[in-house]
Amino acid sequence: MNTRSPLAVLAGIVLLFVSLHVNAQGKVSFVEAQKLGNRIDSLAKAGQWQKIETSFFDVDELAERATKDLKLTKDEKASFVGGMKEGLAEAGLFARIAEQTTTFDFLRIRENSGKYSIMFRAELVSGGLNYFDFAVIKNKKGEVKIGDLYTFSMVDNMSNIIGSLLISAMPDGFGASDKGLEKTVKAVKTMTKAKNEGKFEVVLAEYNKLSPENKKQKMFLGMRLNAAQSVSIEEYKAAMDDYYAAFPNEPGLSLMMIDKYFLEEDYEGALSAVNKTDSLVGGDTYLEQYRGNIYTYLDDYEKAEASLKRYLANFPKSADAYPTYVSLLAANGKYPLAVETLKKWEKATGQNPLEFFNADDFPDFKESAEYQGYLKDRK
Repeated sequence: MNTRSPLAVLAGIVLLFVSLHVNAQGKVSFVEAQKLGNRIDSLAKAGQWQKIETSFFDVDELAERATKDLKLTKDEKASFVGGMKEGLAEAGLFARIAEQTTTFDFLRIRENSGKYSIMFRAELVSGGLNYFDFAVIKNKKGEVKIGDLYTFSMVDNMSNIIGSLLISAMPDGFGASDKGLEKTVKAVKTMTKAKNEGKFEVVLAEYNKLSPENKKQKMFLGMRLNAAQSVSIEEYKAAMDDYYAAFPNEPGLSLMMIDKYFLEEDYEGALSAVNKTDSLVGGDTYLEQYRGNIYTYLDDYEKAEASLKRYLANFPKSADAYPTYVSLLAANGKYPLAVETLKKWEKATGQNPLEFFNADDFPDFKESAEYQGYLKDRK
């Protein structure tokens, strides 16, 4: 029989979904943060996600941060921490990250007011992009671990999302029989189950049943946004508009705004959002692909070519950027470089470029000695 309080149940469910301050007990050095980042990076690339969670994620610290502004009894806090640990054991935060990403790369150590965090970039199975910023802490035992997580897709720290959701659910106190909390628990469970089953219309329907207060919570706005992407462009745009209206000044929102501006065909706005995201993460060459695509829409082909050149120099196995880059080179009369890139494309990705690049769109290039020589060499 399940005797856990709604508080503990909510803690567990929140962790399952997000898979997406108190002061630390000791000061972390740059070297310690770098060592932790390298260790997590190597474990992720080896597929040992569970070890990251069990060895380097401090659930007690996360719970402490999430409840720092809440008046919980000792038993309620213990129940909350227990719910978090059960949630991790049931599905796992990092296991969910693994399921939702195709790449997970260590970018850098970030420092803010003497505190360090570890920034990772992830390419998503859905084709999107996300950044994970892990707060590094030193606990009472002197262990250097992850104590919190900021994701650009959720636009906040996990601890803040959990804390604000609890405050919204229990405005009159924190009793185990609190009806507001029970309703929130039920909504989260229903929406999470529907999301995991691919029933995205159900997620949106459940969101529409929420109280006005809960509709403004980042967690629910995030659940709606994720589901809306799989329903329709109209639903997705509406979800983004509401998210932006609720939290217009959140730094991480810039990543989400790239999509919004693209859908609105506001390419100057999209470029501004890319540049802001690049600044926030401390610089990421991966974003040059976004810039290159935006510049083509703005008919600034020289900048598009330069951006894609920088991108492919760092990500030569990324097949998506080659068709646009080769097209730009062919259109700009850079035939030797276009042919060189066709060869590099095939060697780096194993693809046959002729299945993706149509030389008929560039008659002069097609008839050039460089391209004809390339075709002869391929036979």
